[in-house]
Amino acid sequence: MCIRDSIDGVDWGLVNPWIEDGCLEYFSQIINDGVKGTLVSTVPPFTLPAWTSMFTGVNPGKHGITDNLIRLKNRLVPALSRWRGKPLIWSLIGRKGLKSIVVNDPVTYPPEPINGIMVTGFLTPPNSEVYTYPPEIKDEIDKASGGYIPELPPNYGKLIAHNRIEAYNYIQQFAQKTAYAALYLMKNYEWNIFNVTFTSTDRLQHFYFHEKHLLKKHYMWLDSIMGKIMDLASNENANIIVVSDHGFAPIHKSIHINTILAKEGLIKIKNNKLHRTMLKLNLNAENITRFLKRMHLHEIITKIIPENLKQTLPSKHSKPIAKAVAKLYTGAGIFINKNLCHNYQTIRNLIIQKLLSIKDNNRRAIAKVYKREEVLWGPYITRAPDLFVIPKEGYYLSTAIKDKIFSKPIQPESGIQRTGDHRMKGIFIAYGPDIKEGIKLKKSIFTWDVAPLILHMLGLPIPNYMDGHIRKEIFKRKRVCS
Repeated sequence: MCIRDSIDGVDWGLVNPWIEDGCLEYFSQIINDGVKGTLVSTVPPFTLPAWTSMFTGVNPGKHGITDNLIRLKNRLVPALSRWRGKPLIWSLIGRKGLKSIVVNDPVTYPPEPINGIMVTGFLTPPNSEVYTYPPEIKDEIDKASGGYIPELPPNYGKLIAHNRIEAYNYIQQFAQKTAYAALYLMKNYEWNIFNVTFTSTDRLQHFYFHEKHLLKKHYMWLDSIMGKIMDLASNENANIIVVSDHGFAPIHKSIHINTILAKEGLIKIKNNKLHRTMLKLNLNAENITRFLKRMHLHEIITKIIPENLKQTLPSKHSKPIAKAVAKLYTGAGIFINKNLCHNYQTIRNLIIQKLLSIKDNNRRAIAKVYKREEVLWGPYITRAPDLFVIPKEGYYLSTAIKDKIFSKPIQPESGIQRTGDHRMKGIFIAYGPDIKEGIKLKKSIFTWDVAPLILHMLGLPIPNYMDGHIRKEIFKRKRVCS
């Protein structure tokens, strides 16, 4: 049997001091009595591609969730689970007659039929009543958790802007409901593999990274939940895997990549007198939207007004675009419109050269710019951005177009400052009756190595299509059976 405790965005650099100080008792125990390693995320190190790679055992070019937005027939769409091209391991396990319980995983909405129970998390629509399989277990989970919350509201940044402590407590409550649901299901239902994901850490670290006392408080609570999971694992003679999909680092500045692309002539800015006049009068998209919501007219008006008319409203956060040959659309991905460029490879090489030459105080601000084929392989590679941009630690990539290249990383919707963001290296811990003790892995584990590892723990074969490898050096014996 196997338990996988997934904690979004945990970074050794963040938690090691608390472990060494004895503040995280149970984390310390599973590290000392188990295997510790570094997990390398996907490129980009984002929630959707990284978790999907963990659950499928393949790189994003094979499963198709290549970024937060993906390209389908020349249009960009959110990378929802319906576009996933490989099965999740819960499906593979179910075919062998084994039972899974999956709680709050980020890439599971809408809930899929599995041999067991699935409770969805990230990307579940606000106020959705459909987040469990089987559907009839929803009321039971709501009762056990005190009202399950699959995901924080989209405007939780505004909650932080209004009152940081109240927002912190709300995110803590969100995590507690995940824990209550998970512990209840673990105790009351049959399972061969149990998986729970906590995304509260990621949500807090984006905006509270500089407030270490609050993060420490949350991790100490998580440590107490780890103790309860360890007790249940001991009763079932189960192994435990703890993973994060990426790490985290502090950020101090935004880099406006699209400002650079505009200076190179790859983005054409609208120079519209009407836009300038509207902005002077505070008639921008943000203020108009806020007014309509206050008057309870927003939903009605947005249905009536044509999309092209909506696009004419100026934004106070970014200059309006007339045409874009290349544009940063996500936190790392530049998409190139091949219909607007004469030489695709020349454009890509030019962008790479320009971005790698960006300096701030005589230091490079961009760590890497990858062509998609350098980091992805598989049938869905064309869904991906043409270039992935990875900033140096301390920097955050903004899609806004400003007069300057650098600014403070202020969130336009809420006005609060982002203080932390993803980095490539997360954590890996394995602990249990079949795991060696006191081992530190010399080589990193990749996200797509996790699914084969779980299948091996359950004594199941590894599909040939998987990119991941079994790290057999973590086990006491060669074969581990359920």
